[in-house]
Amino acid sequence: MAEFFHYFPLALTFTNLFTLMLGVIGGLILGATPGLSPTMAVALLVPFTFHMDPATGLILLEPFAKRIGETK
Repeated sequence: MAEFFHYFPLALTFTNLFTLMLGVIGGLILGATPGLSPTMAVALLVPFTFHMDPATGLILLEPFAKRIGETK
């Protein structure tokens, strides 16, 4: 539980919240693209996360990966 209280404020920094907002907008755009699955969207975005902080990269990929495993 101590780790949660240590890392949670780091997730609420301006950079991470802005990255989350960009990820949600990008997820809406890529989600509306015919023939592009959530798995493929994550695969396309992974190279962009190589030079990011690990937490920021995961925050960027989360909106795209949210639909992986859902059934229609």
